[in-house]
Amino acid sequence: MNKKTTFYLVLIALFSALVFVVTYLLPVPIGVVGYVNFGDAVIFIASMVLGPVGGMVAGAVGSTLADVFLGYVTYAPFTFFVKGAEGLVCGLLYGKALFGKKSWVRRAVSMTVAGVVATLGYFIADLVLYGIYAALANCVFMVLQVGVSMLIAFVALPRVPALYEHGAWKTDAIQKKKEDIEKEEKDENDTSEK
Repeated sequence: MNKKTTFYLVLIALFSALVFVVTYLLPVPIGVVGYVNFGDAVIFIASMVLGPVGGMVAGAVGSTLADVFLGYVTYAPFTFFVKGAEGLVCGLLYGKALFGKKSWVRRAVSMTVAGVVATLGYFIADLVLYGIYAALANCVFMVLQVGVSMLIAFVALPRVPALYEHGAWKTDAIQKKKEDIEKEEKDENDTSEK
């Protein structure tokens, strides 16, 4: 295993732990069916710093462990998939689908779509576990949770190094896309100079 891979795995573990700690230490109970937390902010940041796989693992592992330790074991299987999907979608949109767009647009769109995925995922979980009324009631709290988490992530992200975007490792697809964009820009400059 090379240093970049080890560094990436350590960061995934670190972000998984951060998701767990933020979720576990700051829960706001909502009745008998769940709680609101702001671990989504860490999942958003992990997805943008580590990419889709890192965000997916951090979200799935950290949030599921928090559910288990907080006593919401019935949610744990749903949380694993919902928070994993949230991290994956956020990372894919930010790093690949919206690559080349303004940074704030990439952040806003990727977090919003990922938040919708999480809200729908928990709506389905609540529908299965508790019925339509609980699902609708918790949907309101989930929208609040995602909204506040987006604000936290917007404030924190400019202060976090964008490793996924610029630095320590790059997936081949992103590196190739960036090289293609740079080549197109160079070709345009060469053509305009002639």
